[in-house]
Amino acid sequence: MLFRSVTVMLRTFAFRSQLGIIFSVGILLLALTSTLVTSGLIGRNLKGRLVTEGLKLTENFAEQSAAALLLQNDDHAAEVAAAFLSFPDVQSVEILAPDRRRVYALGAQLERPDAVARWSESVAISGETPSAWQFVSPVYPGHDTDRGAAFDDGRRGEVIGYVRLAMGEDTLNTMASGIFRYN
Repeated sequence: MLFRSVTVMLRTFAFRSQLGIIFSVGILLLALTSTLVTSGLIGRNLKGRLVTEGLKLTENFAEQSAAALLLQNDDHAAEVAAAFLSFPDVQSVEILAPDRRRVYALGAQLERPDAVARWSESVAISGETPSAWQFVSPVYPGHDTDRGAAFDDGRRGEVIGYVRLAMGEDTLNTMASGIFRYN
């Protein structure tokens, strides 16, 4: 019905007017398509960068938490947790014992550790909600970064605990909506 009424309306215009209307509609559709594609590509790239940043933060958090786990020192755990919670978009941090009981937690409450589906031998994404990514990393004793890669034999030793970090998707959502709006 709508198509018929548009066709009748276009017949009342001269050929040049019809051509101008069709050209304008085509340009608007091209601009809309271009905006959607650009926003999608940039959003995917930005998401990848933010996830990589979250993985690196979690890995660094694990390295810094080793002393707190070895010494069972709440003051050191609080200091390390507060330092990582101060990073942009980090919503919560958690230090866990090898049996996955909470040793120290700061920030928004994460799901129970036994509900996490993925515990790995290296840093990984353990879950994603509509508003945040959750990362997990094992903590190994004695991260010796001074020796360098030439002396790394690949063995890390026994896992002395885990760390979890939740990073919000606020930056991603803000940037994606800004890109869409300004395109």
